[in-house]
Amino acid sequence: LVVKSTIENIEDGVVDHALDEVSESTVSGFMKPTEDGFFLTYSEEGDGGRTVSDVTVSESCVRVRRTGSVVSDLMFEVGVVHTSIYEVPPYQFDMSVEATKIRNTLSLGAGMLDLFYKMTVGGAEKKVRLRISVFPA
Repeated sequence: LVVKSTIENIEDGVVDHALDEVSESTVSGFMKPTEDGFFLTYSEEGDGGRTVSDVTVSESCVRVRRTGSVVSDLMFEVGVVHTSIYEVPPYQFDMSVEATKIRNTLSLGAGMLDLFYKMTVGGAEKKVRLRISVFPA
């Protein structure tokens, strides 16, 4: 799997591309079909340690649960705001996400999932694009 995230920071309603946060990592993962979509799981090593991500993709929404050095439980539905707590232990932040577009071309063992969303974490507004690319083993 290749996981790429681009976070655009918004200040006073304007995106400042000089502050964009871009990360890309190639990780091993597992994918299986579910009743109405797919389940993906993968782990990443970062500065704070290991984070395991479980991604559940259905026809109407995507859920991303993270445990480990980052703890979050995010739901993505176009046009719906979901609130939760984002933790980087020992710190916790209020977080809200609203998907603006979900593009899903996943099939068994291959494809792509793109999540475009607005995020507010700890009062800071951001625009995010998260892409998970799955390649045959």
